[in-house]
Amino acid sequence: MDVPPSWLVTPKESIHDLDNLKLDTLKERLHGADIEALYELESILIEGHSRDASGQPPRGAQLVLGTEKAPHFADTIIMANLGYFQFKANPGIWKMELKAGRSKEIYMIDSFGTKGLMGQRDNEDPDVALMSFQGATLFPRMSRNPGMEEEDVLEPSTAKGAVDTAKKWISGILHHSTDAKLQAEINIFSVASGHLYERFLGIMMLSVMKNTKHTVKFWFIENFLSPSFKVPYPPTIFYTY
Repeated sequence: MDVPPSWLVTPKESIHDLDNLKLDTLKERLHGADIEALYELESILIEGHSRDASGQPPRGAQLVLGTEKAPHFADTIIMANLGYFQFKANPGIWKMELKAGRSKEIYMIDSFGTKGLMGQRDNEDPDVALMSFQGATLFPRMSRNPGMEEEDVLEPSTAKGAVDTAKKWISGILHHSTDAKLQAEINIFSVASGHLYERFLGIMMLSVMKNTKHTVKFWFIENFLSPSFKVPYPPTIFYTY
């Protein structure tokens, strides 16, 4: 599909292997008919570039996108490369804020960047409006909270880090037996693409389940899977077996 960069599109319905189309072999079978496929626009991106008061990207800071009814609709992390971030969203009015935890402890948002790179928070609308099929681009600016000038959002301070490590270690000992029952013992990741590889994937899944008594979780990337493969495995049960 030739679509705008801000679109996330996936095939919804098709009997053909869209990843491996061989038109020469299909001409005789289709008798001149068209190859039909229905694609779905799943999300439109809200993306942007962030920087702090020093002009550097606040790498590792996490942002949350939501509404009053769904405060945590999506989240993202600001990259070190040009402070890039993106949310999967849909048309509507959204609110963006720092995620609770290290991000909110260290940073504050000075400007949401809805009016461009040099916009000020006191004269801008804090709501993020996604009203175009072309997506939305933001340029939020941040500054550090007092006393957090030397803190790294990705690395807790020495004292706090030691306490957190101790808590996790003790918690792991006390709750190991409970957690072990909740976590899969075998995790299998696949990026299979195309009908042939999906048939191999089906054989592999059956083989694994017949030859192990351990709990198993299969992980797939939805965008790589064909519509015919996703039909027997709806999203509610798609990722865990």
